[in-house]
Amino acid sequence: MTHPAQIDPCVERYFDGVRYTVAFSKETKRITYLCTEDEKFRTADGLRVGSEIAVSEEDVRAWPGWEIHGPTTSDGWRPLIGWNLEVKLKDGSVLKLGGTHDGSSSGTAIVEAFVKGNWNN
Repeated sequence: MTHPAQIDPCVERYFDGVRYTVAFSKETKRITYLCTEDEKFRTADGLRVGSEIAVSEEDVRAWPGWEIHGPTTSDGWRPLIGWNLEVKLKDGSVLKLGGTHDGSSSGTAIVEAFVKGNWNN
């Protein structure tokens, strides 16, 4: 799955010793989505799977029924921090994502993976 309700063919490949899932469009032959859960991967900011990042209801992007991303890193990766409108925070609470955002819901999330894709928002 490369977007909500969008499925593209994919392969798993290693680059520089890091495993990635690479999805692509059959029509355009272009990459549509990259994902890695490999603990060897590091972003330019030094984040890795298992890193802790500060998040708030205002700086995450959530797609109902799909992924939730933390703030984009300086090299364009989006930390995957939850699924289906639920981010379980380090302290055991859940980040409030539904309804009106008043800035009061925040905490520390654990990075599960890193993704890149062609999203409109």
